[in-house]
Amino acid sequence: MNSSTPIDPALQALTRQLGGALVAALHVPDDPGPPLLLPRAAQPIAPALLARAMPGTQARQEAQALYSRCLAHFRRSALAGAPHDDAGLAAAYFVLANLDVLHDLHPDAEALARVERQLRHTLHQLRAWQRAPLRERQSACEQLAVIGVLVAESATAARAQGLVAQAHVQQAARAYLVRWLGINPDGLRLGPQGLALDLVVA
Repeated sequence: MNSSTPIDPALQALTRQLGGALVAALHVPDDPGPPLLLPRAAQPIAPALLARAMPGTQARQEAQALYSRCLAHFRRSALAGAPHDDAGLAAAYFVLANLDVLHDLHPDAEALARVERQLRHTLHQLRAWQRAPLRERQSACEQLAVIGVLVAESATAARAQGLVAQAHVQQAARAYLVRWLGINPDGLRLGPQGLALDLVVA
C-alpha cells in the first residue's frame, strides 16, 4: 500500500475539521448523542471514487475491486451485517487502525467503542458534518471504512514481511492521519477513556 490514495475534496473538508474538533473535545459527556447511522447509498460510492486516480483501466478496476472488498469486510465485521452504515464507528475504526500501526496499540472492541463515542460526540458538534448533503456523509463514511480496513490488512501482511514493509505501512498510516484529519499522531494515545492527547514538543 501507499499513502497516495486520492483524497476526495468533500471528504477532506469534513474530516480535517473533525480532527481539529476532536483534539479540542477529547472528553465526552455521559450522553454523546445518538449513533450516527446512515442509510446506505444505492450503490457503494467510495470504491470507484478512490480508484479513479489510478493510471489505466486495469489498475482502476483492480483498485475498485480491492476497495469494494474492504468496504464489504467492514460492514460484515464491524457492523455485523446491519443494513445501515455508522459514521462514528467508521471514523473510530480509521483512526485506531492507523494509530495501531504507529504505536502498536492492539485496540479491542471496548477501545473501539470508547473512541466511537468520542467521534460520535465530535461529529454531532461539527456544523459542517450536520450541514453536509447525505451523499457526502455516505461517501465520507465509506472512505474512512475502506482505508481503515486497508491499513489494518496491510499492517498484518507487513508483520510477516519484515521491517522494511512495516516502515512503509507506518509511513502511510502517518500520512493518512495528517492528510485526512490534520492530526499529528505523535501525541495521540489510547487511554482508559479513549483517545488522549499528550503535549508533543517540536
